[in-house]
Amino acid sequence: MVGIDVAGAVSPVLEVAPATVQDLDETSRQVVDAGGRWASRRLDQCDVGALREAAAWTVERFGRIGILFANAGIQAFAPLLEMEDAHWHDQIDVNLTGTCNAIRAVAPCLVANGGGRIIVTSSMQGRHGTKYGAAYSASKGGLIGLVKSAALELGQYRITANAVIPGLIDAPLTRYRQRYAQALDDLDDAAPLEELESVAKRRPAARSPLGLPWLPPGSIAPSWPAAMPARPRARPVT
Repeated sequence: MVGIDVAGAVSPVLEVAPATVQDLDETSRQVVDAGGRWASRRLDQCDVGALREAAAWTVERFGRIGILFANAGIQAFAPLLEMEDAHWHDQIDVNLTGTCNAIRAVAPCLVANGGGRIIVTSSMQGRHGTKYGAAYSASKGGLIGLVKSAALELGQYRITANAVIPGLIDAPLTRYRQRYAQALDDLDDAAPLEELESVAKRRPAARSPLGLPWLPPGSIAPSWPAAMPARPRARPVT
């Protein structure tokens, strides 16, 4: 397994703290502790040349690439009437163009294998739109069209392409001040963070059949030992 992350800031419009080298190291530790092989690369997926070099490096080191999981994404909120160019371009560049770059870089390796899997992370916000979040919704909606097109083109090579479309997940991209303020329809709300969070949790919880404001990450991506089906017990020979 090879993990790729920029592990640093990619846009001045973001309020969420970016992933760090330490986060990448922690992912490495968890994979190795679970018995997997791991290597990592730091690069920006907006750089398709760097992705192609990383794909070639991965094949040289591990022999093949079987699965691409393109999960990188950023989010910021701004009303359309006040949006700066960076709000639009940075989210489209990272979320949509960057994911397409990843597919373009890795798909030839999957074709060479005789098949493989492409998985991208979209969002429910790409299906229903988001007030003050036009750029993010556009990028995530674009991913749905991208992955459907990839499925149509690459199926002949025994490559499947699918999008995971989660709702709210208990992760940094859900739990931060601007996201809470957006949920309350007031981006300028200056209430204490704890108060914002408490109020913002009520609305999604009230709409959820489970009464939850957001789901744990394991609901989308359980650790692989937990995700494996239990081995059937051997039946006695009679």
